[in-house]
Amino acid sequence: MDNTTSPLSSNLTVTSDVYILRYVTLPIIMFFSIFGNLLVCMVTYSKLQNVTNIMIFNLALADLIVGIVIIPAVLSSTIIGEWIGDATSCKVIGILNASILVVSVWMLVVISIIRYVLVAFPHRSHTLLTKRKAYAVVVLLWIWSFVSAATAELWSPYYYHPQIFDCWFDYSIPFKHQFLMILINILLPLSIMIFAYIKIYLILRKQYRSFQNHIPRTRSMVIRVAMKVGSSVVVPMLNKKSQRSPSQDALGNRLPLARLKDDAKVTRMMFIVLLAFLLAWSPGAFILQFFFFIQPVSPFILNLVFIIGYSNSAINCFIYGFLNKTFRHSFERILTCHKCRKSTNSSF
Repeated sequence: MDNTTSPLSSNLTVTSDVYILRYVTLPIIMFFSIFGNLLVCMVTYSKLQNVTNIMIFNLALADLIVGIVIIPAVLSSTIIGEWIGDATSCKVIGILNASILVVSVWMLVVISIIRYVLVAFPHRSHTLLTKRKAYAVVVLLWIWSFVSAATAELWSPYYYHPQIFDCWFDYSIPFKHQFLMILINILLPLSIMIFAYIKIYLILRKQYRSFQNHIPRTRSMVIRVAMKVGSSVVVPMLNKKSQRSPSQDALGNRLPLARLKDDAKVTRMMFIVLLAFLLAWSPGAFILQFFFFIQPVSPFILNLVFIIGYSNSAINCFIYGFLNKTFRHSFERILTCHKCRKSTNSSF
């Protein structure tokens, strides 16, 4: 064993089914991580006037790094049978692994906050959500992710784990340090996202019901006016105040119905992106704890949960394409290489 290899993972033997699993899945994940996220970056880059798109662009950029750097490294190690570089390169990949996870989590947090502000404070969102603030947040998140991952090296060295052909934490860190990392980068962001999406759901449901209740009252008023005038239907002239959207009359922060539906669709799409991330990485987080602190887990299960985690970098482009027409049409234009007129900066 060299100083690159984890001392905690040398007692398990990798079987042929692990190699088959990795040879089949990793190239596919790598292809879609690169190709799919390049498409997402190309689509969102032309529409970075929108703060949500700025975050989606950076989320895709993080996934693109996984496809270009991390997966090729672990795939090469799988083929060779050992880490392809030295201890320093292993630590670099380990830090990159951890930082990508951290920045992805916090990007999803920021997206949930953006969606909440757009729904709860639509008439103030242009001042609350500016591009300058968005870029500042992006820079801070990338810095924090690398600092957080690099700092972990002080109490938990990054080693090459031959059972997963990758460089990760050694997980022999003191409990207080481990709890602090989980609290800051998992529990806190997860709590914020749950709170934000629950509030968004309640606000959208309340506003949609209010809009539906307003329509019968409006129609009955028109009918009563028509009956008083006679056989001809007379609709009274509306002043500017009365011409406001029905969803804006009762509450200043309400949205027009069309905007309400658009925000609901985008929020649903980003919530599904969040669910996909949690479903992809939660098994790995649980198994790692189980593996290192209770009893050994078979290399096949270990590799399976890590591959599921890496697959998250390849599936977001499909979520965008299936759930958002703007993304889907933009993908089609890029793939077919058709020139079309420049579209307006619409919100995804």
